[in-house]
Amino acid sequence: PLTYMHTYKCSSCEFGNQSSILQGVVQSSLFCVIPKHHNYSGVMAARIVVLFALLAVLCGLCSAQNYCNIKTCRGRPHTACRFRSALPASRCTGLQQTGLTAEEKQKVLNLHNELRQRVARGQEHRGSPGPQPAATNMAHLTWDNELEKIAQTWASQCNFAHDTCRDVERFNVGQNIAYGDTTGDISTLDVDRLVKNWYEEVKDYDHNQVARFGAVRGNGGKQIGHYTQLVWADTTKLGCGAIKYNDGMFNKFFLVCNYGPSGNWIGEPVYQTR
Repeated sequence: PLTYMHTYKCSSCEFGNQSSILQGVVQSSLFCVIPKHHNYSGVMAARIVVLFALLAVLCGLCSAQNYCNIKTCRGRPHTACRFRSALPASRCTGLQQTGLTAEEKQKVLNLHNELRQRVARGQEHRGSPGPQPAATNMAHLTWDNELEKIAQTWASQCNFAHDTCRDVERFNVGQNIAYGDTTGDISTLDVDRLVKNWYEEVKDYDHNQVARFGAVRGNGGKQIGHYTQLVWADTTKLGCGAIKYNDGMFNKFFLVCNYGPSGNWIGEPVYQTR
Protein backbone atom coordinates (compact mmCIF):
# COMPACT_ATOMS: atom_id res chain seq x y z
CA PRO A 1 0.00 0.00 0.00
CA LEU A 2 1.08 3.57 -0.63
CA THR A 3 2.13 5.72 2.31
CA TYR A 4 1.45 9.47 2.28
CA MET A 5 3.20 12.02 4.45
CA HIS A 6 2.79 15.79 4.71
CA THR A 7 4.07 18.54 6.99
CA TYR A 8 2.36 21.88 7.53
CA LYS A 9 3.04 25.24 9.12
CA CYS A 10 0.47 27.80 10.13
CA SER A 11 -0.71 29.91 7.19
CA SER A 12 -1.27 33.02 9.30
CA CYS A 13 1.18 33.95 12.05
CA GLU A 14 1.23 36.72 14.60
CA PHE A 15 3.24 39.87 15.07
CA GLY A 16 4.69 40.18 18.55
CA ASN A 17 2.70 43.34 19.25
CA GLN A 18 -0.48 42.37 17.44
CA SER A 19 -3.69 42.65 19.44
CA SER A 20 -7.05 41.07 18.70
CA ILE A 21 -9.65 41.92 21.32
CA LEU A 22 -11.92 39.03 22.22
CA GLN A 23 -14.37 38.83 25.10
CA GLY A 24 -15.53 36.12 27.45
CA VAL A 25 -12.57 35.34 29.70
CA VAL A 26 -13.52 32.66 32.21
CA GLN A 27 -12.40 33.74 35.67
CA SER A 28 -10.85 31.35 38.17
CA SER A 29 -9.96 31.62 41.83
CA LEU A 30 -7.13 29.93 43.71
CA PHE A 31 -7.01 29.56 47.45
CA CYS A 32 -5.10 27.84 50.23
CA VAL A 33 -6.72 26.10 53.20
CA ILE A 34 -4.97 26.55 56.54
CA PRO A 35 -5.95 24.09 59.33
CA LYS A 36 -6.96 25.38 62.77
CA HIS A 37 -5.61 23.78 65.96
CA HIS A 38 -5.74 24.61 69.69
CA ASN A 39 -3.41 24.22 72.70
CA TYR A 40 -0.15 24.12 70.76
CA SER A 41 3.02 23.02 72.47
CA GLY A 42 6.13 25.11 71.84
CA VAL A 43 7.28 22.66 69.17
CA MET A 44 3.88 22.58 67.51
CA ALA A 45 3.71 26.36 67.53
CA ALA A 46 7.07 26.55 65.79
CA ARG A 47 5.92 24.04 63.20
CA ILE A 48 2.74 26.01 62.61
CA VAL A 49 4.75 29.20 62.05
CA VAL A 50 6.80 27.39 59.41
CA LEU A 51 3.63 25.94 57.88
CA PHE A 52 2.01 29.37 57.69
CA ALA A 53 5.12 30.78 56.04
CA LEU A 54 5.17 27.99 53.46
CA LEU A 55 1.48 28.36 52.75
CA ALA A 56 1.89 32.12 52.37
CA VAL A 57 4.57 31.51 49.76
CA LEU A 58 2.38 28.95 47.99
CA CYS A 59 -0.60 31.31 48.00
CA GLY A 60 1.62 34.01 46.56
CA LEU A 61 2.63 31.63 43.79
CA CYS A 62 -1.02 30.76 43.20
CA SER A 63 -1.84 34.43 42.80
CA ALA A 64 1.08 34.93 40.41
CA GLN A 65 -0.19 32.12 38.21
CA ASN A 66 -3.71 33.45 37.70
CA TYR A 67 -3.60 33.47 33.92
CA CYS A 68 -7.06 35.00 33.66
CA ASN A 69 -5.58 38.33 34.74
CA ILE A 70 -2.53 38.63 32.47
CA LYS A 71 -2.66 42.31 31.49
CA THR A 72 -0.80 41.96 28.20
CA CYS A 73 -3.59 39.73 26.86
CA ARG A 74 -5.72 42.91 26.57
CA GLY A 75 -8.99 41.01 26.80
CA ARG A 76 -7.95 38.06 24.66
CA PRO A 77 -8.66 34.70 26.34
CA HIS A 78 -5.53 33.11 27.77
CA THR A 79 -5.05 29.44 26.96
CA ALA A 80 -4.34 28.48 30.58
CA CYS A 81 -7.49 30.34 31.67
CA ARG A 82 -9.79 28.81 29.04
CA PHE A 83 -8.54 25.27 29.59
CA ARG A 84 -7.86 24.18 33.17
CA SER A 85 -5.69 21.19 32.26
CA ALA A 86 -3.66 19.74 29.42
CA LEU A 87 -6.02 16.79 29.04
CA PRO A 88 -6.76 16.10 25.35
CA ALA A 89 -9.97 17.52 23.90
CA SER A 90 -12.67 15.19 22.62
CA ARG A 91 -11.66 15.97 19.02
CA CYS A 92 -8.28 14.32 19.65
CA THR A 93 -9.44 10.90 18.51
CA GLY A 94 -7.18 7.87 18.34
CA LEU A 95 -4.80 9.34 20.92
CA GLN A 96 -1.27 7.97 20.69
CA GLN A 97 0.92 10.34 22.71
CA THR A 98 0.57 13.59 24.64
CA GLY A 99 3.60 15.74 25.28
CA LEU A 100 7.14 15.43 24.07
CA THR A 101 9.44 12.80 25.48
CA ALA A 102 12.56 13.96 27.34
CA GLU A 103 14.58 13.00 24.28
CA GLU A 104 12.30 14.99 21.96
CA LYS A 105 12.50 18.06 24.21
CA GLN A 106 16.27 17.95 24.12
CA LYS A 107 16.27 17.50 20.35
CA VAL A 108 13.99 20.51 19.88
CA LEU A 109 16.08 22.70 22.19
CA ASN A 110 19.39 21.62 20.68
CA LEU A 111 18.15 22.12 17.14
CA HIS A 112 16.88 25.61 17.91
CA ASN A 113 20.26 26.60 19.36
CA GLU A 114 22.18 24.98 16.50
CA LEU A 115 20.16 26.87 13.90
CA ARG A 116 20.46 30.15 15.82
CA GLN A 117 24.23 29.70 16.02
CA ARG A 118 24.44 28.94 12.30
CA VAL A 119 22.94 32.36 11.65
CA ALA A 120 24.99 34.05 14.37
CA ARG A 121 28.23 32.78 12.83
CA GLY A 122 27.24 34.07 9.39
CA GLN A 123 26.98 30.56 7.96
CA GLU A 124 23.52 30.93 6.43
CA HIS A 125 24.02 31.86 2.79
CA ARG A 126 20.45 31.59 1.58
CA GLY A 127 17.88 34.36 1.36
CA SER A 128 15.89 36.53 -1.01
CA PRO A 129 18.42 37.98 -1.30
CA GLY A 130 21.02 36.31 0.90
CA PRO A 131 23.31 35.64 2.59
CA GLN A 132 22.04 36.36 6.08
CA PRO A 133 24.35 38.61 8.11
CA ALA A 134 26.08 37.32 11.23
CA ALA A 135 24.62 38.23 14.63
CA THR A 136 26.42 39.80 17.58
CA ASN A 137 23.72 39.33 20.23
CA MET A 138 22.15 35.90 19.63
CA ALA A 139 21.01 34.56 23.01
CA HIS A 140 21.27 30.88 23.96
CA LEU A 141 17.83 29.34 24.52
CA THR A 142 17.00 27.39 27.67
CA TRP A 143 13.95 25.22 28.32
CA ASP A 144 11.08 26.81 30.22
CA ASN A 145 8.58 24.57 32.02
CA GLU A 146 5.90 27.25 32.26
CA LEU A 147 5.98 27.88 28.51
CA GLU A 148 5.93 24.13 27.94
CA LYS A 149 2.84 23.71 30.14
CA ILE A 150 0.90 26.39 28.25
CA ALA A 151 2.06 25.04 24.88
CA GLN A 152 0.95 21.55 25.87
CA THR A 153 -2.44 22.84 26.98
CA TRP A 154 -2.97 24.32 23.52
CA ALA A 155 -1.57 21.32 21.65
CA SER A 156 -4.03 19.13 23.54
CA GLN A 157 -6.93 20.97 21.88
CA CYS A 158 -5.96 19.45 18.49
CA ASN A 159 -6.84 22.76 16.84
CA PHE A 160 -4.32 23.69 14.17
CA ALA A 161 -4.33 27.43 14.72
CA HIS A 162 -2.64 29.91 17.02
CA ASP A 163 -4.16 30.45 20.43
CA THR A 164 -5.21 34.00 21.29
CA CYS A 165 -2.89 34.65 24.25
CA ARG A 166 -0.20 32.66 26.02
CA ASP A 167 1.72 35.48 27.75
CA VAL A 168 3.16 35.03 31.25
CA GLU A 169 3.87 37.59 33.97
CA ARG A 170 7.53 37.73 32.96
CA PHE A 171 7.09 38.61 29.30
CA ASN A 172 5.05 38.43 26.11
CA VAL A 173 5.19 35.00 24.48
CA GLY A 174 5.51 34.21 20.77
CA GLN A 175 4.45 30.97 19.11
CA ASN A 176 5.26 28.68 16.19
CA ILE A 177 2.97 25.78 15.29
CA ALA A 178 3.26 22.92 12.82
CA TYR A 179 1.91 19.48 12.19
CA GLY A 180 2.74 16.48 10.11
CA ASP A 181 0.47 13.66 9.02
CA THR A 182 1.02 10.27 7.48
CA THR A 183 -0.86 7.13 6.55
CA GLY A 184 2.17 5.21 7.78
CA ASP A 185 3.78 4.75 11.18
CA ILE A 186 3.53 7.81 13.45
CA SER A 187 7.20 7.33 14.43
CA THR A 188 8.20 8.50 10.94
CA LEU A 189 6.98 12.00 11.83
CA ASP A 190 10.15 13.31 13.46
CA VAL A 191 10.01 16.50 15.53
CA ASP A 192 13.23 17.72 13.91
CA ARG A 193 11.51 17.88 10.53
CA LEU A 194 8.78 20.17 11.85
CA VAL A 195 11.29 22.57 13.43
CA LYS A 196 13.45 22.58 10.29
CA ASN A 197 10.39 23.50 8.22
CA TRP A 198 10.15 26.73 10.21
CA TYR A 199 13.81 27.50 9.66
CA GLU A 200 13.64 26.73 5.93
CA GLU A 201 11.69 29.97 5.44
CA VAL A 202 15.13 31.63 5.47
CA LYS A 203 15.32 30.98 1.72
CA ASP A 204 12.59 33.63 1.24
CA TYR A 205 13.95 36.12 3.78
CA ASP A 206 15.41 39.45 2.65
CA HIS A 207 18.63 40.03 4.57
CA ASN A 208 17.96 43.77 4.40
CA GLN A 209 15.04 43.27 6.81
CA VAL A 210 17.19 41.97 9.69
CA ALA A 211 17.77 45.48 11.03
CA ARG A 212 14.06 46.29 11.10
CA PHE A 213 11.38 43.61 11.18
CA GLY A 214 8.47 44.49 8.92
CA ALA A 215 6.06 41.60 8.43
CA VAL A 216 5.63 37.84 8.80
CA ARG A 217 5.55 37.52 5.01
CA GLY A 218 8.50 38.26 2.80
CA ASN A 219 9.07 38.75 -0.92
CA GLY A 220 6.25 37.34 -3.00
CA GLY A 221 4.06 36.91 0.07
CA LYS A 222 6.07 33.92 1.29
CA GLN A 223 5.93 33.08 5.00
CA ILE A 224 9.02 34.10 6.97
CA GLY A 225 7.58 34.70 10.46
CA HIS A 226 8.41 31.23 11.79
CA TYR A 227 12.05 31.74 10.82
CA THR A 228 12.30 35.21 12.34
CA GLN A 229 10.80 34.05 15.65
CA LEU A 230 13.16 31.08 15.72
CA VAL A 231 16.24 33.33 15.32
CA TRP A 232 14.94 36.38 17.24
CA ALA A 233 18.04 37.31 19.25
CA ASP A 234 16.34 38.58 22.41
CA THR A 235 14.29 35.41 22.88
CA THR A 236 15.88 33.36 25.69
CA LYS A 237 13.23 30.80 26.70
CA LEU A 238 11.58 27.93 24.83
CA GLY A 239 8.84 25.52 25.84
CA CYS A 240 7.01 23.15 23.52
CA GLY A 241 4.07 20.77 23.68
CA ALA A 242 2.80 18.15 21.27
CA ILE A 243 0.15 15.56 20.65
CA LYS A 244 0.04 12.51 18.39
CA TYR A 245 -3.33 11.12 17.37
CA ASN A 246 -5.30 9.54 14.52
CA ASP A 247 -8.25 11.37 12.94
CA GLY A 248 -9.57 8.26 11.23
CA MET A 249 -7.53 8.78 8.09
CA PHE A 250 -4.09 10.08 9.09
CA ASN A 251 -1.69 9.73 11.99
CA LYS A 252 -1.04 13.33 13.07
CA PHE A 253 1.72 15.04 15.03
CA PHE A 254 0.80 18.57 16.21
CA LEU A 255 3.69 20.63 17.61
CA VAL A 256 3.38 23.93 19.50
CA CYS A 257 6.45 25.93 20.58
CA ASN A 258 6.20 29.01 22.77
CA TYR A 259 8.99 31.61 22.90
CA GLY A 260 9.79 34.22 25.52
CA PRO A 261 10.29 37.07 25.33
CA SER A 262 8.39 37.03 22.04
CA GLY A 263 9.88 38.02 18.72
CA ASN A 264 8.45 39.51 15.52
CA TRP A 265 8.02 43.03 16.88
CA ILE A 266 7.41 45.44 14.01
CA GLY A 267 10.18 48.01 13.68
CA GLU A 268 12.59 46.12 15.95
CA PRO A 269 15.75 44.33 14.78
CA VAL A 270 15.62 40.56 14.44
CA TYR A 271 19.19 40.65 15.75
CA GLN A 272 22.15 43.01 15.89
CA THR A 273 24.70 42.73 13.10
CA ARG A 274 27.43 44.93 14.51
